[in-house]
Amino acid sequence: MKTTISVYCAPALIQPNSQASNMVQNNTRTIAIILLSICAALTSACNGGNIGAAAWSQFHADSQNQGFIGINSSPAVAPLWKRKVGPVAHSSPVIAADGTVHLGTTDGKLVIVNPDGTIKCTVDLSTGVILSTPAIASNGNIYIVSIREVDSDSYLSTLHNVTSGCESRWSYTFPDVNDVIRGYTSASPKVMESNRGTHIFLPVRLSRQRDSADNDDYEDGLNELFVFDDSGSVIDRRTIGGCVHVSGGGSDISGLLSDIWDIISDFPNGTAVIGDAFGPLYEQFGWLDPTPALVDLSTITQPERPLIIVADNCIGLRMTGFHWRLDLAAPQLNRIWTYDDDSNKRYYSSPAVFNNGLLVIGREDGMILGFDPETGTKLWNQNVGEAVMATPASFGRQIFLNSLHRLHVLETNGEFADVPVVSTYLSGGQTIASPAVSANFVYYGTTTGLRTRSFDFFTRANDSDATGGVSSPAISPEGIVYNVIIEDGSGYLMAYPARAQPQVP
Repeated sequence: MKTTISVYCAPALIQPNSQASNMVQNNTRTIAIILLSICAALTSACNGGNIGAAAWSQFHADSQNQGFIGINSSPAVAPLWKRKVGPVAHSSPVIAADGTVHLGTTDGKLVIVNPDGTIKCTVDLSTGVILSTPAIASNGNIYIVSIREVDSDSYLSTLHNVTSGCESRWSYTFPDVNDVIRGYTSASPKVMESNRGTHIFLPVRLSRQRDSADNDDYEDGLNELFVFDDSGSVIDRRTIGGCVHVSGGGSDISGLLSDIWDIISDFPNGTAVIGDAFGPLYEQFGWLDPTPALVDLSTITQPERPLIIVADNCIGLRMTGFHWRLDLAAPQLNRIWTYDDDSNKRYYSSPAVFNNGLLVIGREDGMILGFDPETGTKLWNQNVGEAVMATPASFGRQIFLNSLHRLHVLETNGEFADVPVVSTYLSGGQTIASPAVSANFVYYGTTTGLRTRSFDFFTRANDSDATGGVSSPAISPEGIVYNVIIEDGSGYLMAYPARAQPQVP
């Protein structure tokens, strides 16, 4: 017998114009949050509402970068276990169907950890460093990107495929034609599966050697979106744009990655540290390339409508929407819209597409932009006052996002949400990591600990020993929270139980 449960998620409550008492407003707000939380939990339990990832298997949870899983969890206070995994910068944990946890290290290794905290395997990819987050397909295949410095001001990336049995299956090094054109990226790969098979999407920046006597002088060429099939063949590649507005001419990739390379060199010596005394985290660890967002807009009447949204890291945002044409004999990318930002800003978060039909991206100056993902039309903007490197997260109504020092809550119209408090990090902590949202809590790592907040902000918990803020938390389908910290010059993976009690009221 098949049981169907229908769940109705109420729209945002309209605040009355009359001067109602604060108690009535607070009660109304609390009831609305409780109803939304119950709705999220019930819908996810049915697994028919498609409001969140079934597994946290890619960067920021799923192919859409929603940062949400519809599972009840508990405050992250006392870890179940803590496992040393090696030097980690930016790469965030993802979770396979068998419960194993995957992440990359800056010494070029893919580390797979069992649910009990033991190391299943370490795969040495031997092609530079890993900064981005792995992606896992439903069959267990793992896709991960490494990047290495070829010579001064020149970098080269490789996409690797590793099986669930820890065996290297194939790799693809981006164009290196007679040492003239080289491709590099610090974005994370994204996986989309359909009846046409498994496809992997990755944006790549191609650097071209200048026609000059200085053979070590490189400039940015085109940014391209590559699509691979599961055998490692390039199915399609399309131009996103070029860094034609970079001030001073040429590429600033050395400036973009030099800070990361400095941190990497500190790890083997056991001197890697994290903290506010060393300046903003994005100056310490660098600013990664945006990861694409993949969203399936298919309906019964309009099938085969996957949408791929990708942004570049040039001065002035260029964000492009591609239709992934699975209805054709040979699938291909068709550009359907391009948004060009006339700002002089260079660094952006990754785009996130939420199930309420909203596309959101953050900017280095604190501007948050909301778009229609189907048309690329800008709907609103909001300024949170400081840099937003982290990708926003949402369960469909409120949007949670981290700026350098604060957690912010926005409504889907871009207005600040009416919550009792906007959380300020304790002890001057910072973060460039993205928040992770379950059906009842928000988690975010900082340089002064891992924080847990309920949607009404009345329940709060802190693990002040979990010093991080660079790698983003992940939540398993069982409600276990995983987080990476930096301690004693190395990275540690920590697991928090699915059922725990708040420590800090």
